Amino acid sequence: MTRRRNPLHRHNCPECGYMTECREDCGVEYGKVGDKRTCPFCEAFPLIDLRPITRESGRYQTVVRLYRDQFYSKRWIIFGQGRLIKVSRAGISQWICDAYLTEGVTDFEHDSAYAISIPLVGVEFQGIYYGCSEFSAIINAQSPDGFNVPCTGYDPMSLPNARTCTSGRCEDDPHIIVPEGHYIPPHNADLFKQVGGRFVQITFGVPKRCSQRKASG
Repeated sequence: MTRRRNPLHRHNCPECGYMTECREDCGVEYGKVGDKRTCPFCEAFPLIDLRPITRESGRYQTVVRLYRDQFYSKRWIIFGQGRLIKVSRAGISQWICDAYLTEGVTDFEHDSAYAISIPLVGVEFQGIYYGCSEFSAIINAQSPDGFNVPCTGYDPMSLPNARTCTSGRCEDDPHIIVPEGHYIPPHNADLFKQVGGRFVQITFGVPKRCSQRKASG
């Protein structure tokens, strides 16, 4: 007897593992799992790879996973050497996860320029796993001005107004000065509206171990 096909089935997302219901006629039996398909959440937040513009990417790696709910998350941002620091502004404390552009890149005042900065609250240490330190946090929805997350391909060092400084003390050690307004990536208001208040997991470690780590909890 031939089984009747019913369009209701599911597809497993290869990025976050979420099972999405599908009613298209994919040739899959009722209630079964079809081929792997990226879910709408992961499509909305493609991987932001900042390794080419951040420091020590070959030796260190920072991975930020974005949670869609309590159980499912995806790799959202990946970059080189990162920091997690506590700051206080106007008497209010929060945390910042950030990373500098490659070594020697500055603004016109010769301050090291940033590749990314994410404002966080509720930071908790989750543990150390095979050399990787993991933290959970919430993107601070009350700090839009501190949210500076670029897209993959962002490179202020290649902008037309970027220049090489060779004057004065830099004559023997020339370096790149990014254009004004790119000391830190511009605020992305649309992205902030989508991710402000969401949980993230941040992993600091070496590339091989970080790439093997999954979501904790």
